[in-house]
Amino acid sequence: MKDGLRLDDLRDLLPDMEELTPLLDEVAGTALPDPRRRWAASGELETLGRRLVQPDELEARIPLLVEAARARAEALYTGTAAAIRALSEGDPARAAHRLLDVAGQEESRHAPASAYRYAMAAHRLVQGLRDRTLSTLALRRAARAARGEGRLGEAATLYERAWAQARDAGDLDGGIVSAIGRGNVAVDRGLWAEGEHWYQEAARMLGPGDDPRPERWHIHQNLGIVRREQGDLEGCAEALERHGELAGALGDPMAQVEVNNGWGQLLAARGDPAGAIDRFRSALQAARRLEDPRAQATVAVNLSELLLEEGRLLEAWEAAREAESAALSGRVPTRLPEVYRLLGRLSREGDTDHAFVFFERALAVIQERHLPEYERGLTLHAYGDARRGSGEGMAARGLYREALRIYGELGMDRRAGELARQLESLDRQDEQERGFPSSPEEPS
Repeated sequence: MKDGLRLDDLRDLLPDMEELTPLLDEVAGTALPDPRRRWAASGELETLGRRLVQPDELEARIPLLVEAARARAEALYTGTAAAIRALSEGDPARAAHRLLDVAGQEESRHAPASAYRYAMAAHRLVQGLRDRTLSTLALRRAARAARGEGRLGEAATLYERAWAQARDAGDLDGGIVSAIGRGNVAVDRGLWAEGEHWYQEAARMLGPGDDPRPERWHIHQNLGIVRREQGDLEGCAEALERHGELAGALGDPMAQVEVNNGWGQLLAARGDPAGAIDRFRSALQAARRLEDPRAQATVAVNLSELLLEEGRLLEAWEAAREAESAALSGRVPTRLPEVYRLLGRLSREGDTDHAFVFFERALAVIQERHLPEYERGLTLHAYGDARRGSGEGMAARGLYREALRIYGELGMDRRAGELARQLESLDRQDEQERGFPSSPEEPS
């Protein structure tokens, strides 16, 4: 291909195999924008699929990919073999520990489906043991993996089982972590009051005190989120202040990222965009220093969304492109759908057709990477908004209905309610535009 090979070209040429995922991640991470396709308002107008493949860069990295694959296979086989030996020696607890080690390694490699299977295997091994601590741990790991896959209903069930089991066994630490995890699933669903209930349960189990253990930090950080979403801005500020104190005492390197990002969101809710932007920029600088691409992408998206609301489009594009670059260079494609939804919203300010390209690319990434269904629901919802904004009510309605189905299946009640109201509004708008025919006996 004389004009260069694009990532989209590979989709039809290469087999869809899990074994190729690390290679394709590397292809995406080394691909470059086509210098011939530019748009003055935004810089590079490119989706991931339009980027040009760099074969030389890829081939140079093959030894590293092979070594990573070898290391993963060695960890899987060694851990499983150790579990088999422990079982043969009549020690199911040791076998379960080995399987949970493997589950943790798979989770760190962003393979939640594999992590889930190993965690559930560990749980089965220890069902007959009197000490339920290990069983609770396995349930929590399985719940976290299910959440990573987007199976929110199962994640909620597993976290509740782990919490109840820990409570009954007097496993305080296990109960606290399970309650926090259960609250996180509620937040994923947009159920803020339910999330606060579980975070408060974790705080109750933890008890009063100033010991700067990580659980206290996470509880206050998460309480800040759910209180802000419920409109309790003072309660959010109190939680964020406590969060900052605890994070500072722990010396956690992510503290500057998390604390500033949280305050940025609160200041935006308070109607102080200038203060919020300053906080987001501080969080972004901290993420850059840490070279944490996931945090960098997350904060850059928040900054870009606020800049868009303020009408500062060029700066919003710059932040959005930084989010995309971080996701690509950091090999974290799970952040790309969120980035492309944002780029789609930004494009609506200039060229609606370009906006559609970004939404389609987000859907393609979700399918290719087998990402959670809630990502697809969020993308269809945003795509529907774009179609509606361009006057395509019928297309918007179809996208909304599919998103509504996904929200319903996942138990995302708040989002489902919001979208149902949007559909009703769209129906009323159509009726008003069509008008109602008058009878010949009535005045027109």
